Amino acid sequence: MDAGPCTCCGRVLLLPYRRQGWCASCYSRWRALGKPPSLPPPARQGAPRTRLLAACPSCGNDEGGYCRGWCARCYRRWLRTGRPEQGPPPPQRSLDKAGHLADCQYLLEQGITSAAELARRLGVHPDTVRGYLRELRTRP
Repeated sequence: MDAGPCTCCGRVLLLPYRRQGWCASCYSRWRALGKPPSLPPPARQGAPRTRLLAACPSCGNDEGGYCRGWCARCYRRWLRTGRPEQGPPPPQRSLDKAGHLADCQYLLEQGITSAAELARRLGVHPDTVRGYLRELRTRP
């Protein structure tokens, strides 16, 4: 259910902004310019921008084309590793939960009991380690 058109530009409103019957764009223009808006906002020039989606050449993800043709994850990996010329390093695949539980059990047997130290060695968050410890306690 809409609240009618904006009294300034005529856009359909779900809720009037600030009790003046204006849309958010007209109200912010009024706040910025200090005069009541009387004309609708200018139309965008040119065709709308479209983004071509292609597979990322580094990891094969379908979200390629973010920057340099890579997906966002590969681009962040490339930035984090110092922008190597050969591109982003391959993604690191972590162990599955069963592998982490086995490693956690081994480290506990070695005498490491601190959740922070276990998390550092396993490469996971301390809350994840606490969940592993709860699960290991319930096992026979």
